[in-house]
Amino acid sequence: MPGKLVRGPSINVPRIIHGVVGLRSGAHHRLNGRREKPKMKRREFLGLMGALGGLFVSPGTSFAAEEKIGYQKIRERLAGMKLFIIPYSHTDWAWVNSRQWMIHRHSIVLSEALDVLRTTPEFRFYIETWNEQFDAFLHRRPERVPEMRLAMQQGKIAVCGAFCNQHPSWMETESYIRNLVIGRKLFQRFAPGVNLEVMTHNDVTPGPSQMPQILTKAGYRYYHINRPDRALTAEGVPRDFFWVGPDGTELLTSRGFVCGFMRADSLPNDFAVNWEKAVRTLYEKEISFRLEPRGGRVFGLPFGCDDSRPLRSWLNISQEPLLPVAEFIREWNKREEISLRFGTPIDAFHELEKERVALPRHRGILDPTMWTHWYGLNGNEGLRFWRTQADQALVSGECFWSLAAGLGESYPETRYEGLWRDLLRTYSHAQMWLFSADYAAQLDRVKSTLLASKDLRDDATQRIAGRIERKDDRSCVVLFNDLPWERTEVVPVWAELQDVTATNLLVRDGRGNVIPHQPIDINWYEVTTPPTTFREANLLVLARVPAMGYTTLYFEPAPGRVNMPDVSISATTLETEFATLEFSGRGVESLVEKQSGARYSLPGSIIFNEIEEKPHTYHYGPVAKTYRWTDARFQSVVRGPLRSSFTFEGALGPHQVLLNAHLYPHGRRMAFEARIKSTGGSGHFMATLGLPGLGKFVADTHFCVEERDVSKISYKGEERLRNNVFYGAHWVSYSDGEKGATFIGTTGEKGYQLFPEDNTLGHFLLMVNPPDTTTWERFVTKAREGLGLHYFDYQLLFHPGDWKAANVARRALEARHPILTAFADNPRLPHERTLPEEKSFLALSPRTVQYSAFYLERGRNIVRVYESAGLKGSVVLDLPIGITSAKEVDFNGSPRQKTISVSGNSVHFEIEPWEIVTLAIT
Repeated sequence: MPGKLVRGPSINVPRIIHGVVGLRSGAHHRLNGRREKPKMKRREFLGLMGALGGLFVSPGTSFAAEEKIGYQKIRERLAGMKLFIIPYSHTDWAWVNSRQWMIHRHSIVLSEALDVLRTTPEFRFYIETWNEQFDAFLHRRPERVPEMRLAMQQGKIAVCGAFCNQHPSWMETESYIRNLVIGRKLFQRFAPGVNLEVMTHNDVTPGPSQMPQILTKAGYRYYHINRPDRALTAEGVPRDFFWVGPDGTELLTSRGFVCGFMRADSLPNDFAVNWEKAVRTLYEKEISFRLEPRGGRVFGLPFGCDDSRPLRSWLNISQEPLLPVAEFIREWNKREEISLRFGTPIDAFHELEKERVALPRHRGILDPTMWTHWYGLNGNEGLRFWRTQADQALVSGECFWSLAAGLGESYPETRYEGLWRDLLRTYSHAQMWLFSADYAAQLDRVKSTLLASKDLRDDATQRIAGRIERKDDRSCVVLFNDLPWERTEVVPVWAELQDVTATNLLVRDGRGNVIPHQPIDINWYEVTTPPTTFREANLLVLARVPAMGYTTLYFEPAPGRVNMPDVSISATTLETEFATLEFSGRGVESLVEKQSGARYSLPGSIIFNEIEEKPHTYHYGPVAKTYRWTDARFQSVVRGPLRSSFTFEGALGPHQVLLNAHLYPHGRRMAFEARIKSTGGSGHFMATLGLPGLGKFVADTHFCVEERDVSKISYKGEERLRNNVFYGAHWVSYSDGEKGATFIGTTGEKGYQLFPEDNTLGHFLLMVNPPDTTTWERFVTKAREGLGLHYFDYQLLFHPGDWKAANVARRALEARHPILTAFADNPRLPHERTLPEEKSFLALSPRTVQYSAFYLERGRNIVRVYESAGLKGSVVLDLPIGITSAKEVDFNGSPRQKTISVSGNSVHFEIEPWEIVTLAIT
């Protein structure tokens, strides 16, 4: 029936009752001597109804409703099944309460789990994560550590997670791997022998299509997910299945609603005298809506939800009644042939494993969207914004320190593990709702981690640069490439000259060849008008940098005067080698690519979608109005041989946007630098690209490229409220087969949206939300309002053919891994300067194989690569060292079976389509 209440994955009733209504134990008011519930304000009522919207369904939906059938029919439905009640408590780190409340709460939760085990030995429980949940127990209950260790080792309290519980797709690739590896290491240290076969990701989306391979190579055998349950049900994904990754890895996976037994009436107290009624109630409230689409014959009933105490119902915050679950299970097993017992996800999967042959297979994508309406939250003050940068600095630093260690430097392994742990702490669950003080601490932590990671990385490049045998004491800069293939790119450098009479300069490489350069700005020394001499210059150079190596560039005075690029303060067009641009009050009216003749409209332009925010905790609403530039001010255009640039500024409603754009003819690339001055409100800013015609879209994800066809995506459920939105880790590529363009979000969010009505692709930059003054969200970080200045970078690549033909995977990596510069300010003693002026340390081929990480662990060089185009290949890895052995290992360093051969300084092996290979080299 229309409006029928359904309990399922969208159950957030307790969250809303806790938060919007704001009830607390003892929070009733006294009026005329009588206790009276506080009246709900209209906004609170609308907020509650809006949030409950995900629980109501209308006719035609595939989401199962509460089913009322007779006792005998229930027994027939469940015949042959094995039922588990699986107690747990979801650590919803930042929802409704402060982190301090959460820490105290989960120390109580795990202590009570131990208490129940003392009186009920058959009881079971499982832990979600180290960081959000278990660490709280360790700090507040040290006296119970031995008891907890024993319970883990006995399998009575299971561990079914890693270090933190974040959306896998919102984590950077190496961050997610280190989450799995470090979490496993910590739990193994605490309780040697603990079973770590199961990964559960409660309250987050399941991740990209490579999850089967990623989790398998991290040591997991089973995976349990719950979001987006309504969408997966609509798409026909069964409850239990083998998820088959693009490389063919199969991972036994189950899915189900995150919460269970939230209300006490799911288990009537009179079950002993009214048994059939109790069975019907349990079936109707906890089982019926979880059965379809069917998978195996093992059925797990979650008992718990957000921060719930063991075996207690908690829908009403003022009461947390203890339910007689153990007694009910004993009575059930006396009366029924169907098995029912306490269990953990490990127990359920072990039973499900017996049905391996009969279980269905699901190939490909489960999570093409993530949460469609939260992209851009917090902008430059967002943890995601800083985590991406910190991950990149850590990965790059590990690479350069591994190279430096090969030269005799001491690799800082302990420090890197500490920095990774610091970064992973900022990946904690649900932090978009962190209270202000808690959020400030996490923001400080991630910024400190980024700063420390950059300093450590730069220390490594300085140590390498200090060993280069340079030409005398001439002014120079060393360019470093952290990717294992040669790159020729336009690189910004700062040139310094000690000759105070210099009026011009040349740039040369180590062989003495003149390198093309373009001045950006000059630091004139003289104060005369016009100035004539200078000491420093901001330049662009077209440099070739060896694979995972460096090159040295020298600066020297030259005759004549500096030839500055042409600057105009007005223009209607811009001609470059690869494209013609037309300007208007809307910004770049069009870009016509010369090779294909394709016309792209408004490339890189920013819009603001004003949202008619519904009273909904998820801050979602339909677009009420779209603001676009109509009379943007053209400020300047700079025409140069290596790069041409232009600037626009204008208003988007009450907001101001300045957009700098740079065209690189050498790379058929446009790079944008956006400055948004936000006045807040409700809505989101997007960068856009109008496409020349219909085509196909793909997006990069962890170790893979996935199709994005919005017509095939089920936009159902609370996670997918906004249509035609999809996820791309760092880029989305469009092509009609003959030509294409790729949108790279270097500092923007990971969300994109297709607007079919005008064939435009949008990329989310910043989300703004109105301030809250009446609900619990008034305590949440003000960063969510999105006020003030925010800066974003993004790029467009134009190419013939599709993403494979253009090798977009490598080009996008290059955009995200800019060439680094270092000054040789810490030279070693003359006899220690033995490195040449240009050197490659590690080279990788073929071009379809990409690089993910290079670091040292327990004296071994760990190199991780992956195939990126769905093609088999013969991989060659060249290193400038003598290789004793090379073996394939998993993410934890344990051996695998791939055949690896070594020849001199090279490693050779065969790679399968989409395969991830980690090597341990000594």
